[in-house]
Amino acid sequence: MKSFSSFFTILVLACIFLFFSTNTLNAQKKATQGLSSPSKVSSSHDKVSLQLMTGRNVNYVEFGRNGKALGFYKYVGEQTWTEVSTAKGGLNYKLEETKRDQWSVHLQDLSRNTFIQIDLKNKKILFAATASQTKRPLYDILNSDVKVPNDISQPEGKPSLELVNGENVTLVNFGRNNSKLGFYIQVGKKAWKEIGTAEGAGSFEFKEMNRDEWSVYLKDEGRSVSIQLDLHTKKVFYKDAKNLQKRPLYEILNSSAKVNGWMVQEVTFENNGGAKGKFIQKDGKGWVEVDLISGQTKFNFIEQNRDDWSVYLFDKSRNAHVQLDLHTSLVMFGSGNQKKYPIYKIVDAKSEKTVTPIGKPTPPIIPASTPEAFSHTTNSTNTTGNSTWLNHSKTNNNSQAIVFVTPNWKSPYNPTSIGVYWDKDKWRIFNQDRSKSIPENYRFNVLAYPHTGRNVFVHKASKDNTSSIEKHITRISHPYCDGDKNAQLIVTQNYGSNGKGVYNNHPIGVYYANGQWSIFNQDRAPMPENAQFNVLILKKDEDAGLKGAKVMGHKVSSESLLKNYTHVSIMDSPQTNGNSELLLFATSSWNTRVYNKHNTGVYYHSGKWSVYNCDKEPLSPNAYFNILAIDNSIRENTQVAPPIDNSKQQYNGSKINPKTKINN
Repeated sequence: MKSFSSFFTILVLACIFLFFSTNTLNAQKKATQGLSSPSKVSSSHDKVSLQLMTGRNVNYVEFGRNGKALGFYKYVGEQTWTEVSTAKGGLNYKLEETKRDQWSVHLQDLSRNTFIQIDLKNKKILFAATASQTKRPLYDILNSDVKVPNDISQPEGKPSLELVNGENVTLVNFGRNNSKLGFYIQVGKKAWKEIGTAEGAGSFEFKEMNRDEWSVYLKDEGRSVSIQLDLHTKKVFYKDAKNLQKRPLYEILNSSAKVNGWMVQEVTFENNGGAKGKFIQKDGKGWVEVDLISGQTKFNFIEQNRDDWSVYLFDKSRNAHVQLDLHTSLVMFGSGNQKKYPIYKIVDAKSEKTVTPIGKPTPPIIPASTPEAFSHTTNSTNTTGNSTWLNHSKTNNNSQAIVFVTPNWKSPYNPTSIGVYWDKDKWRIFNQDRSKSIPENYRFNVLAYPHTGRNVFVHKASKDNTSSIEKHITRISHPYCDGDKNAQLIVTQNYGSNGKGVYNNHPIGVYYANGQWSIFNQDRAPMPENAQFNVLILKKDEDAGLKGAKVMGHKVSSESLLKNYTHVSIMDSPQTNGNSELLLFATSSWNTRVYNKHNTGVYYHSGKWSVYNCDKEPLSPNAYFNILAIDNSIRENTQVAPPIDNSKQQYNGSKINPKTKINN
């Protein structure tokens, strides 16, 4: 009987609580309607209370400290998350999801080599600087949301998911060595700002002079400074009154075509799933809110302010403040001094400059980079220690040259990995193993481009393009080879300037997977950060830039191996047979899924060209090689610049400062 009385008492109390709660809510609703403000709707993240949040289904987590929001983590698809720090000017990072369990999501930030755990049970964001380090609390979890299948959101500033080109770009983040130093942002029809994020960095104003498919051209007339934001080469180029030659100033880290707070003139919003209306800038500071169902103007506003992501409006008749926040895609409302809350979801934003690209822009027209192909033989006057210097009009006094080399066998053997580097006024070929001297009377085929071009460039390994799992691989991203598995790549290691480069004493190759080409170490040794490679992309003979060029491939087979010399594979091609004067360039390709963990060269014997392993180790059956063959004798209407005669212009290696030698 006592149990029944207790139950009845609890039931009565619950009914009283619900009655007063309902009346209170109705009173609040009437009070809000009395201000003629729009009806408040729930944020898209308020629905979390209706569904159990676990590590299996979460896709959005808002974090902060002491109840103050500092940013959020958001799942963007394909095991990828983005971290956006709203307290630090919108800085964002990309993270890879490594696993999920009942209560947590585990993430790794490859760019910073850090580890994050989203712990929903304890409502903490945990952090560790290394994989072995014990994670410590970094933030509190303030809010979270459930993952909706097949609902992949666009992460802020992630250009790979956004069609950004020179015609529509509005934001460019720049830096050096993948470290952000600032950004360029469009703040008017022809106005841009450069804002530095590094300590002590300033800001500058620019006038937009022109645009094309890949670039925006800016000018600061007060300083006589011209800037080119080149989305094709991912470089910010600079010139001024004292230096009229354009030169690279920064790397472009990412870019966006999203309409920002400075540019927006029209915002479309919806409520409860359907399009409801627009905020439209009419003239000057005047804005109107239009109901799309009735077509009637509901309210009039005066623009009070703008910033990078928002426009702030005021309706004097209602003492109402509205913020059009393009960063969170929300319309925020507040009456008087009331704290603003979300009322609508922004579904579209436009400006006079808004352009919707149909696809990727066509590659820009870059002046032809006409190369020279020639043979280089080492001797006592051009070789010292582990390096030999080139003495050719195409490469001398040109640190911007892109040089490719392949050993062309002439006894003796030189088994070590090779590369090129720039020292003083000449390019050198060097052995990556500094203890191995390059032998005299050794021969190299050399292909030199005077500068980068549409399909000729330098690739640098970084944390961003090198996987934390497959550490021996660095991914290439270039518009001429992305998505094309049939492209042929010729690659040579490039140490850069003497004393400032990175050694990679490993045989290299290339391979294609998931829409991108990569460079890898054949022995699976980790790829050093900042290792550089000269890359030539070939889809057709004309891509070499020379008459008499042929692009082909060679696959090793039991029939192609030279009898008693299994480190040599005969090409036997009508395009190369019987022509000992050809200059061949070879790069190993893994697309047959076969490693060849050896450095390779080319060799002509008995009327046929061959590919061989420089250390005399057997070639792997089915190993594949990209081959470029150049016949200088049939180069029509081109004038070949002859090598400089060493007897007339010798380069005295004995006078080189030993501190600058690569083998010091």
